[in-house]
Amino acid sequence: MAHPHPHARDAGLRRISSITGWLAVTAVAAAAIVSVGVAWASDSSTQGTSSSTAGSSNTGTLRAHDVNDPWASTGGSGLQPPPNPPFQGIGGGQAVSGGS
Repeated sequence: MAHPHPHARDAGLRRISSITGWLAVTAVAAAAIVSVGVAWASDSSTQGTSSSTAGSSNTGTLRAHDVNDPWASTGGSGLQPPPNPPFQGIGGGQAVSGGS
């Protein structure tokens, strides 16, 4: 039976480390590309719903407002409180760390 080269393990570990690094870089690049693509698609879809203000000196465009969007700003007032605030439930609700 032939004995492996004494440095074969080290070479294999370096190769795995290199491959892992390249995979990490590729994953980050792919995530960035997908993020840019989603942002571009979102921007191009909102451009079709914009309209200009007629008879105004402002020549900019206004984006359409979705009344069902809970995060949208309504008249500059920002986030609104929930219609039904959270309340204490019936149970005791103990949290035990590490318990089973």
